[in-house]
Amino acid sequence: MDVLNSTSSATLPGQKTPFEIAFGITPDISALVQYTFYEPIYYHSTEASFPNTNEQPGRWLGVARNVGDALTYYVLTHNNTVIARSVLR
Repeated sequence: MDVLNSTSSATLPGQKTPFEIAFGITPDISALVQYTFYEPIYYHSTEASFPNTNEQPGRWLGVARNVGDALTYYVLTHNNTVIARSVLR
């Protein structure tokens, strides 16, 4: 839904985005250009301890709008739970 609301359309006045029509400002797409849906990523895990790495494999699901800062994302972990993380690679 974030991508559709941030994409301009020739059918809208002035070829604006739906977000621009609704709120009058250009949307910030910086959170959407780093990853694609279901892309394999590594996220920071607080459960690992030395000498194991703090990085765990996961899948990028999208932007977590109501959690953390502007660049916080939903991640599908290896055991199929969804968590919000802002430290990804």
